[in-house]
Amino acid sequence: MKPLALLMENVPDILSYGGENIAERIAVQLQEMGYKSRYSLRNAANYGVPQTRERWYLLALHQSIDAEWVFPT
Repeated sequence: MKPLALLMENVPDILSYGGENIAERIAVQLQEMGYKSRYSLRNAANYGVPQTRERWYLLALHQSIDAEWVFPT
């Protein structure tokens, strides 16, 4: 399957697991598969959720979709 878009969510440790940035490895592999991706670390408390909870998010769009996006500030 090659979806047009995908969203991943994980714990912040994905940015440094065993001394390696797993998030960057995922982004590189997605690029090799024809996706443009971005990832970011976000805290749910900044978006109205009544708890302090950091999460890692990755959004990827297939290159056939001519769109640019940014994570909300």
